[in-house]
Amino acid sequence: MILDRDNNNNLILVETEGFNIIDPATNEFKWKKSFKVEFLDEVIPHENGFVAIGKNEDDGTISLVDNNGDKIWTSKVKGYSYYTAVIPKGVIYISTERSNILDFEKGKDVWDKDVKFKSIPAVTFDEDENKVVLFENENAYKFDLTTGAVTLFAEDVELEEVKRKTPLVAEYVKGAGYLINTDQHMSLLSPKGEVKYTKYFEPASSINGLAGVAQLGLNIAGVDLDIKGSMDNINALSSLSSGAYRTSLDQTGAKTETAMVAGLYAGTKGNMATIFEVTKTRFFNSKTIKDHKFIVTKIKADNAPTVHKIYMVNKTTGNPDAEIELLDKTPNYLIDEIDNVVFVNENNHLISSYKF
Repeated sequence: MILDRDNNNNLILVETEGFNIIDPATNEFKWKKSFKVEFLDEVIPHENGFVAIGKNEDDGTISLVDNNGDKIWTSKVKGYSYYTAVIPKGVIYISTERSNILDFEKGKDVWDKDVKFKSIPAVTFDEDENKVVLFENENAYKFDLTTGAVTLFAEDVELEEVKRKTPLVAEYVKGAGYLINTDQHMSLLSPKGEVKYTKYFEPASSINGLAGVAQLGLNIAGVDLDIKGSMDNINALSSLSSGAYRTSLDQTGAKTETAMVAGLYAGTKGNMATIFEVTKTRFFNSKTIKDHKFIVTKIKADNAPTVHKIYMVNKTTGNPDAEIELLDKTPNYLIDEIDNVVFVNENNHLISSYKF
């Protein structure tokens, strides 16, 4: 059971099979019966009424319900709808199978052709063109939140060490284009769809046990689906649909990710003993400021020891404007943008500062 509020400050009671409206003055339901929706997951209040979203792994529904609890229309959605929002043109949704906008009048598709995303798209907003930019699976799109028009402006874009399931995020770089990146990737796509540069910086990593490959997965709402990507993009889409075109991109803390590669266990169910486990731990420590991205990377050479550095990479050119050689491959560091200084803490005791 979920309680929310509509535009008139009434309470929205959302249950698995339907929803109803509660008058806070009387604490009574305003509708004689709840509006029924199979696999009801979310209700979005809107000036036209309510958008009720039913989500299932194979398919679902989106319904527009008026303020009296009567159906205006219901449209089926193929696949699991992991993002839905109300925009001026209608209801936009992105599912595991298709994406489109449903108009307010009849719930019909606004786009003549579905946009199919196989993973969560990287998203940013072009402030010059006033359009949302989406990048996914080697394709880039622009769409207007007001008119609902969508255009494919780049196809078959190959990025260094980027696969379909790489969790990309995007950032608008004024006067240059769109930075498509992760903690260790940086690529710049021009507004015309040209790749200005694409680079991969090998991360510091440690292998516990036998070597193996760990796959980064994303589990959405407890549903077992083959959806990969970054939840930052869902948050960005939500902000854009609400009219917030700028969000903070600063990543202020280091983080690690440990994934199970293999394991061997013995015993009976409920009483298993671990014989061995193989895990791979990757250390990520990238931070971004207005014009640069700081990346901790491992640099190998044929005739020299491996070294670790912090690169201050220019977002427009993709080249390091400065670098800091490290003693510790997993440092903590702080960027002072006011005085242009980087403070580095290595091995939990050595603190150094570098001007950039």
